[in-house]
Amino acid sequence: MLKKKSAIYLIIVTLMVLLILTSCDARKGTLNANLQPYITITNYFGVDGDSLITESQLFQQTIQWSGTDEDGVVEGYAFRVLNEDEEPIATPGYDVIDEEGWVKFYTPNANIDIPLNESAETTIWKDLAYATVNFPAADANGDSANVVSIFEVKCKDNSQNESAAARKYFQAHSNTPSALLKSNIKGETIGTAIFFEFMMNDGDPYVGEIPYYFDYKLEMRDLDGNIITENDGGYNDEWMSTLGNADVTLALHSALNGNALIPNTLVDDIPQDSTFIRIKAIDTALIVSNETEASFIVKEGFYPGTIIYFGEGDSNKNGTYALGTNHFATYIPEGSTAILPSIQTSDGVHYATAFWYNGEEKYSAIGSSDYKTYMRWGYYGEFESDNPYKRRYDETKDELTGNTYYCEIVGYDIRLDGEPYYYPPIPAEGDHLQVDDDGKEWLRVGVDYPIGQSTTVTLTSFGGSLDDLYGEHTFEVRAIDLQGAVDLTPHEFNFTVAAPISKEEKSGVLIIDDDGIYTNVLPGPYVDSFYTYIISDYVTEHGLINREELNLMMVDNAMGGLHHGKSIIATTDIQQYKAIIYHSDNGPEEFDFWKEYESLMIFLSQGGNLILSGGSNLEYISGRCSDNGFDIFEDYFGIPMNNENAIGKIPTSVQYLNNPFFIGAIAEEDLNDIDLLLPNPFNLTVNLVEGLQPVAYFNDFDSEVIYNFGCRPVGQGNYEPSQTEFDEYNGKPVALKKVSDNNSCFIFGFPLSFMEPEQAKSMMTQILNDLP
Repeated sequence: MLKKKSAIYLIIVTLMVLLILTSCDARKGTLNANLQPYITITNYFGVDGDSLITESQLFQQTIQWSGTDEDGVVEGYAFRVLNEDEEPIATPGYDVIDEEGWVKFYTPNANIDIPLNESAETTIWKDLAYATVNFPAADANGDSANVVSIFEVKCKDNSQNESAAARKYFQAHSNTPSALLKSNIKGETIGTAIFFEFMMNDGDPYVGEIPYYFDYKLEMRDLDGNIITENDGGYNDEWMSTLGNADVTLALHSALNGNALIPNTLVDDIPQDSTFIRIKAIDTALIVSNETEASFIVKEGFYPGTIIYFGEGDSNKNGTYALGTNHFATYIPEGSTAILPSIQTSDGVHYATAFWYNGEEKYSAIGSSDYKTYMRWGYYGEFESDNPYKRRYDETKDELTGNTYYCEIVGYDIRLDGEPYYYPPIPAEGDHLQVDDDGKEWLRVGVDYPIGQSTTVTLTSFGGSLDDLYGEHTFEVRAIDLQGAVDLTPHEFNFTVAAPISKEEKSGVLIIDDDGIYTNVLPGPYVDSFYTYIISDYVTEHGLINREELNLMMVDNAMGGLHHGKSIIATTDIQQYKAIIYHSDNGPEEFDFWKEYESLMIFLSQGGNLILSGGSNLEYISGRCSDNGFDIFEDYFGIPMNNENAIGKIPTSVQYLNNPFFIGAIAEEDLNDIDLLLPNPFNLTVNLVEGLQPVAYFNDFDSEVIYNFGCRPVGQGNYEPSQTEFDEYNGKPVALKKVSDNNSCFIFGFPLSFMEPEQAKSMMTQILNDLP
């Protein structure tokens, strides 16, 4: 029994010894103290004591440090700056400190919308291994001086134990800065609101143009230089500071901000006093610059001017486009700098394009459920010559005088068809609803809003109703400047969105005259009467567009550049017709059919039918289409773009006189033959040679031949062909037809108005009657 007790006692003693040994181990335990972390400054120009300072350094320095903990991990660092008397000081960039001077930071997930100096979610601990500090280099008066500061940094471990602080002494120097007024208003007349823009330079390497803040003061002085006091209508005698501003280089004065500039006194527009601004820069070394000042005149009555960029007065300034099923372009014009919206379709990419200026001198487009208008607007002086494709000026100009008044545009009021513009993300309510004294209501938006200077008008903008989309519309915009002044004459864009006319609804014939003015070769009145006659058995009334006259109208209204000098025939003026007869019957002369590709493509995509009458000029026109990637000849006449010899012509040295071998068109199918009209009532050369030379024929095509070349026989007259020439030209295809599910298109290589009217009428009547 005794032996058993002794054994138990021995075990207990052994356990106690082990416990004691364990408690003496260097590792943590209930009886062990946690080891203090340690920190050292690793990269710094400072010294260990003020007595060791031998030279000054540039005031801005990046200090690096390293912390260690033998029995844990370092979790954070804190640092502060002390003055030579070891009193805590704030420094630019680290100007929020606790009562002991340690720099404060936001805690993770803190609400950073609350200023740091007002936030309760702060800490002095930050997991970072360096800081760039702006040490003071100014005396109490703000003059440049060599100033000694002390930098301290400490760390804490995961047990929240802190290290002793590591410190270095540092003597800083910096150059004296100079302050400048960057706003170019010296000696100018400005409005009652402005963003003063300041700048600083002090020549310090790397940091010489970075200010801490600016102090400035406004004064009104009479012509003798005496300051006009606040009681006499001048400014309060105080210095203002940009410290705390989001951008310390800017100072806002505006009625919207409650501190509008005070207008100077003017008699007969002659100033009786001036406004002065005095400026001082304070750099990040806390050195204060010498004062600089500038004078200017403040005047009431300036108002902004607004521009909707739709090309009014100069179509080359157009920046408004539309896109939809019935309004598009299939190409980007060469040299265009506009970024055009686009969509991918089964026919390829469709790009937004400008409105057309129609025969009623109105902007127009054909609508659809997917129709969109891309509006863009701005203000007088925004761009050079108010052209959105030229250099940006950002100079706000008075609408009446055109003078710059140095007041920024801050927003716009927008209306569509007499109501505040409907834009679901920003409803016209509260601050976004502007109601004028006359009850007119607007949607008000800031210049930096998503629709600040542009918007996409869609079906939704018209309440989702096609009935409301189709018709005449007015889009109004007026600029708002920093004074709170609005454009007294809002800019309006009046435009028409026409309902599409389907293939089944189309009717009648439109004749487009692109003959040019050649009265001795092809008189206009005769040609007009000819085409009217050859369709008279099909319709009693028809449409007529003289492209030469239309172009003159476009030039008079400066509208020729809307479609980059190409299409001028409005789609809304042609979509109602079942067929277009487009003629350029002065055979050798170039004409502008290729320029109307954009308009004609939309007409054809809607199911319209096209009849083209020309001559040897078709070779040129086909080449122009090919050069521009306009595939109308291939898609609608079956003539390939990649074969420059697809269209041929009879060579000549004198137009109409040499090689006049064509005397008629021989029908290939159930159409009637058509003879050249002899004697010709208007062209003396044709009568002289009794034939026609400027005729085109077709060598390569994927379409039906409807007429062949009727050549003058060998041995007939003074202008007879040789047998070789007769064999080459006789029977060449000179008219083609290409039929698809959507269109029937015809191309004539001989000018119809030179042919026998009755025969031409019989042929045309049959073609028109056969159109689906």
